[in-house]
Amino acid sequence: MNAMTLAFINMLETLKTMVTANQARFTVIPAFADAFAEITSRLTTMQALKLIAVEKTIPQTEANKALKLELCQKTVSVAGTISSLASKLGDVALKAEMNVKLYKLEKMAAGVLTAHCQNIHTKATTHKVAAADYKLTQAMLDELQALITEYTTEVPEVRTEGGEINTAKGLIEKHKGECREVLEGQLDPMVNILLETDPGAVDLWRSARVVVDPPSTPTQLKVKVFTLEGETFVPLADIPFVAVNGKEYTLVTDELGEAQKKPIPYGEYELKCNMPGFKPFLQKKFKMVRGKVNKVEVVLERLPE
Repeated sequence: MNAMTLAFINMLETLKTMVTANQARFTVIPAFADAFAEITSRLTTMQALKLIAVEKTIPQTEANKALKLELCQKTVSVAGTISSLASKLGDVALKAEMNVKLYKLEKMAAGVLTAHCQNIHTKATTHKVAAADYKLTQAMLDELQALITEYTTEVPEVRTEGGEINTAKGLIEKHKGECREVLEGQLDPMVNILLETDPGAVDLWRSARVVVDPPSTPTQLKVKVFTLEGETFVPLADIPFVAVNGKEYTLVTDELGEAQKKPIPYGEYELKCNMPGFKPFLQKKFKMVRGKVNKVEVVLERLPE
């Protein structure tokens, strides 16, 4: 697995820790919790897959095989109680998540299995009061957690086929791409809403979002500023042009009326240009696209003398 992907996973882990510690600051944003839940779910899967995507094979003992079977059987038993509860509640998503098959668990690699079983345990613990009517007990939860801990400690990673490693790497890249879509398409714009009310939260988010994964082309802002004299567009030199997304980036035009800033963080910006003798220019919600040359052409109107 390449260093860029590892850096991306580390970024998600940092982001999860930061949001958990500052939950009240971010959950004020409508729909934030649902979108971020998708990120944390994919992170759990990527962490499990990361354990597989290494080049080593260790033989498995009969004792470890027996422990794995016991863990799988207990997981199916616990999941079954929550599945019954989900049927009563009409919770289709929860029922689908608890539709655990023994043969599928037995085929999972150690890292994937323990992550999957831990997820079942967490969901069961959340619903344990309601699921008591379906014979879920604290003793069952305790036994499952003990088996997860023992299996994690005792059973080494077992991969007898190189194809499993490549499959894990491919799935990690798939989840990575889908995480990017949620982060850049939903969560980054959501957090920018806090610029006026809680700029500190925005700074925390951006500091956690840093990842060493440069695109082939750095994100750039290229500006051209003109004025109209008669029917001719005349470039304006020495014009300060400001781009704001929590921080201000000031560009000053050259004799061709052009200015450029690279690299510049991607995201949503407010663009403005105030010059004596001209009407102010203001453009809100300008989207700086990652890895692109973002071009802006401005025609300033002279004020009457």
